Amino acid sequence: MKGTTDRVLLWAVSLSFVVHALALARLHLGDKAMPMGGPLPLTVQLLPAAVPAMPTAMPRPAARPLATKPRAQPSPPATTEALPAALPAAKSAETAAPLAPVAAPAPAAAVANQAMPSPPPAVLPPRFDAEYLDNPRPNYPALSRRLGEEGKLLLRVWVGADGRAREVQVKEGSGFARLDQAARDAVGRWRFVPARRGSEAIEGWVLVPISFALN
Repeated sequence: MKGTTDRVLLWAVSLSFVVHALALARLHLGDKAMPMGGPLPLTVQLLPAAVPAMPTAMPRPAARPLATKPRAQPSPPATTEALPAALPAAKSAETAAPLAPVAAPAPAAAVANQAMPSPPPAVLPPRFDAEYLDNPRPNYPALSRRLGEEGKLLLRVWVGADGRAREVQVKEGSGFARLDQAARDAVGRWRFVPARRGSEAIEGWVLVPISFALN
């Protein structure tokens, strides 16, 4: 850019010099030296100096490489010089201690027996219908026969471990007190098969139905 400006200034100075020289010549010659037709016009054309073409794009400066931070070097591992001396002692301690015997697993059946208690033995109620007992039927009251009293009743009997009736209750009456009382008196003298829990004779309740009917 500086060279172009210098050339333009040089052309301007040269042109100014030419103009001044022509003016001095005209003054020296005077009007006689000029042709009849009048003074010739002086044409001066200023030629522009050749300006070098500007580059369309300025080249980018080269990118400076980014400064990379040096990576931290891993610290050297801690020395383990003392380990070889300690390992034999630990190994000897392991070999010196005897291994505890491993208990064998218990069989599944034994585990089931321990977990589930055995159920209690079933309880059988007393019985009165055994043939060997040979219990007599209640007496039909004579007055009830003459009056035509009939009916069914249900007795509840508490039987002891010895098979004898300890208590006789009327659970459902026949509708006639004489018939109910006759049934209670007869069943109170009966023998029973006592209730049982397994092989043990125990006390218990039993229901005894009685029927009075005229033939």
